[in-house]
Amino acid sequence: MINKFILSISLLSSFIALAQKDKTFRSIENAKSQPDSVYILDLSIKSLTTIPESINEFKNLRILKLSYNRLSNLPQSITKLRHLEELYLTNNNLTKLPKDIGNLSNLKVLDLTNNSLESFPHSMSNCIELKELRAGRNEFEHLPNCITQLTELSKLILESNNIITLPNDIDNLKKLQHFDINGNKISSLPASISQLHELTIFKAGGNNLFSLPDDFGNLAKLERL
Repeated sequence: MINKFILSISLLSSFIALAQKDKTFRSIENAKSQPDSVYILDLSIKSLTTIPESINEFKNLRILKLSYNRLSNLPQSITKLRHLEELYLTNNNLTKLPKDIGNLSNLKVLDLTNNSLESFPHSMSNCIELKELRAGRNEFEHLPNCITQLTELSKLILESNNIITLPNDIDNLKKLQHFDINGNKISSLPASISQLHELTIFKAGGNNLFSLPDDFGNLAKLERL
């Protein structure tokens, strides 16, 4: 009987722990009342112009949603959220990212769509777990080496920027499956793009392309072009 009681308590504790991880906090004030229990924080669509430096109080934060605000920058303290896995920043006014964003080494999803970014910090190369990077509708003119070092990337969205060329080492992204460069200013593709053998979706419309690399046909898994 005692063993069954202990087992029931253990199962109940596990259930409560899981429920806490699924709970979404929707204000800084509510989150601060129990900072260690904050795993998901959604501050989207709140007309925010700043995020407080105290954001790093939420040590267990896994998902942070800041989309559809008026943010022009992020506090450096956000880079101390070492357990963060997903960061959503769609539709803000960001012109730069924190220089130490690479400290977010557990980050798997980063959505920067529709901002005013022109470059990535060099430390981005340390986001070694990143699988999905959405950076469409910004002001990027080139893709820096720090991005081609993100070898876990499976989705890379760069549509509607001002990109002129792609780096020759694009083939470092061996796991890339979805690559969108629609609406840029690219006139040629590096031959190395033909080495992205996991690629299934490649979008390159609205550029200045008139031909594809000779070995492009080797991309046997390509389903959409």
